[in-house]
Amino acid sequence: MEQTHAITFSAVAASLGTDIEHGLSDAVAKRRFAEYGANELPAGKRVSLLLLFLKQFHSGLIYILLVAAGISAVAGEWDDVSGIVLAVIFSSVVGFVQERRAEGALGRLREMVVQEAAVIREGRVHRLPARELVSGDLVLLSEGDRVTADLRIVESRGLAMNEAALTGESSNAKKSAEPVGSETLLPDRSCMAWMGTTVVSGEGRGIVVETGARTAFGKIAASLVSIRRGRTPLEERLDKLG
Repeated sequence: MEQTHAITFSAVAASLGTDIEHGLSDAVAKRRFAEYGANELPAGKRVSLLLLFLKQFHSGLIYILLVAAGISAVAGEWDDVSGIVLAVIFSSVVGFVQERRAEGALGRLREMVVQEAAVIREGRVHRLPARELVSGDLVLLSEGDRVTADLRIVESRGLAMNEAALTGESSNAKKSAEPVGSETLLPDRSCMAWMGTTVVSGEGRGIVVETGARTAFGKIAASLVSIRRGRTPLEERLDKLG
């Protein structure tokens, strides 16, 4: 939902068909889960380690060096051969390590999403797998909890969040149920709690307004999945030189 921070929590609850005290019914929750899918961050396409390593050899200059190594071997210049081969292997290993680190960023984001949440459905508190949360669910928050979806705060009793993982802000963010201006930037939306952030004090309740890839965290994860590594200016010039 857009602009949930700028309207009252009662309006948000009404638009999502949520009872502030009893939450969603099981039937509605099941229907929404079937419609919108699991509350999970998008997974990137896995590339085998072998293919990722072989990809490092796809360079015009590398091809030239390998041909040079072959010619040197035929000529019996084994010192040249070993030097060229070592240089190629070193370059490929460095590129491989860098790409592996980049791929690990998405995995670290997925690890920041907890596996369970305390949810009120039909007036009863349930411990549910985080992937089963749907828009409109009423979630309980207490000290030490990690938020499992984007929430509109309904009730805050001294609730404060550590949002450094999302916003980079080191100071704790105090939360309330009062709406803020429509133009308020994400780090200052005091009536919202974001997936992947942590409750550092207090307790409260919130309505799920976004899940999975539609959350603020999910959009970051989706951008990482869609990123294609371009060639650096140095790599392009080396290819031209080759």
